Amino acid sequence: MSTELIDFSTTVECIVAESEKLPDLKDCKDGAGEM
Repeated sequence: MSTELIDFSTTVECIVAESEKLPDLKDCKDGAGEM
């Protein structure tokens, strides 16, 4: 359950970053690509 919550949080952050086109999006894509 804990891992799911973290995963969900990361996904939300990724969506927010994409929506605002922030440089954080690069980090999000990097993490998703590695996984």
